[in-house]
Amino acid sequence: MRIVTFSVYGDSRLGLFTDKGVVDLARACSKYSSGGLSTLFSDTRAFLKGGEFAMKLAREIGDAAHDERPSASAKEAGTLVKSDRVRLLAPILDPQKIYCAAVNYVSHGAETGTTPPKVPYIFTKFANALVGLDAPIIHPTAVKKMDIEAELAVVIGKRGKDIPPGRAFSHIAGYTCANDISFRDLQYDPGWPKVVDPYGQNWTKGKGLDTACPLGPWIVTRDEVGDPYPLKIVGRQNGQVIQEGSTKEMVHNVQKLVSYVSEGVTLEPGDVVSTGVPARVQGIERKYLSVGDTVEVEIERIGVLRNKVVAE
Repeated sequence: MRIVTFSVYGDSRLGLFTDKGVVDLARACSKYSSGGLSTLFSDTRAFLKGGEFAMKLAREIGDAAHDERPSASAKEAGTLVKSDRVRLLAPILDPQKIYCAAVNYVSHGAETGTTPPKVPYIFTKFANALVGLDAPIIHPTAVKKMDIEAELAVVIGKRGKDIPPGRAFSHIAGYTCANDISFRDLQYDPGWPKVVDPYGQNWTKGKGLDTACPLGPWIVTRDEVGDPYPLKIVGRQNGQVIQEGSTKEMVHNVQKLVSYVSEGVTLEPGDVVSTGVPARVQGIERKYLSVGDTVEVEIERIGVLRNKVVAE
């Protein structure tokens, strides 16, 4: 299943993206199942908290709604709406936690001259950074070196703490595309790499500004993706491939990352773990993002996340 958060009736709704259109899960539940269960589909976190029962119900009512004639407009308020009539938002709007892994690809470590960490190196982003498909990415006036990082993100589906790597997959609801927008002149000391700030990189400021975490276009459920190794990852700037790699290059795999971030911390349904970026394509001139640029993250078996850079 492809789980989406979308806007079509003036508010955000939870749905399934299908070849015929977007199924409004709450409306479809009221029509094809018990109306009292529609609260399971009030938003992504509520849905994921419903566990396997909610997943099974979503499949059943999604199949039933799929036989409908798609609504041509929001005014018809059908349970199946033509996909070109909806606006996809970030597939989860309010995660409690967004974790990101630094230097988690062998190729990225070689590119930056950085030895990959023996244990995962984690920084965080916040919900203010989240935007969805085709939403604008703001280019701050004061920033000169704005960059993209194409990444596979994991969405947690089951609550857990101190999760062993061998049980990590059972806590994963699915996967999505992430773009770790980075502001290098805020992240690094002005003299870097020759001059290193004794306090380290400014991860929060350099990674956490508004719209700095495009996510989407949907969450593809774990059963549909299957084995996440290998998945091809591509990052594009104005149509040119600038980053390319495979999840098999991960230094610390998905299971290890989920296990590590759960040490001493309770992961909740809807939490996000972004797994790091592969290296830039050799021989491609590095061009930081400018207003008007279009950036894309494409991941095999998941989809394409596209955004445009706009002036602040």
